[in-house]
Amino acid sequence: MRVGAALLITLTSITSLIPGSPGSTERPPSATPAAPILGATEEGVRYGYLRAGSGGPSPTLFVFALALEASLTHPIYSRCCRQLLEHVTRSLDLVGHAGKLAARNLWIIIGDQDERVSTQRAMELALAVSHASVSQRTGTRLQLHVEAAEGHRVPEGAYRRAARWLLRQASQTQEERVNER
Repeated sequence: MRVGAALLITLTSITSLIPGSPGSTERPPSATPAAPILGATEEGVRYGYLRAGSGGPSPTLFVFALALEASLTHPIYSRCCRQLLEHVTRSLDLVGHAGKLAARNLWIIIGDQDERVSTQRAMELALAVSHASVSQRTGTRLQLHVEAAEGHRVPEGAYRRAARWLLRQASQTQEERVNER
């Protein structure tokens, strides 16, 4: 039997940096779809990104090189991002891979008010994996924890519980190997 474990404490996407979000001082994008969008947090931390599509949550690629503007416009540093913008990068969305995750042991935790990563999307992922598990008859190997946490914060004690869960997965895998011999 193939056993795999995955730990999902947060799902990566940056939805708090979309135009019009609270605390954003960004300039509107130009007519070019992949023009750099520059902004700053309320604390004055500058950021920039390239975006294409509807403006909703999307896969995120981080590039750290040179100055902010050069990272987004210099051909060497922005080439990968620009190529990704040309394709159906939605295929990187975990919900679209629910079928592959159905036979895996999953432990997902998210705060009940997380608008940045999206509590809703974490729950959609869990439901999609659960449905795939039923249709594939793999049995449920999923734990979803939606817990009180203000904003984009890790719920109290999550890292400790995640470590315990991972250790249990490792010991179960070792026991299965011993039993297979």
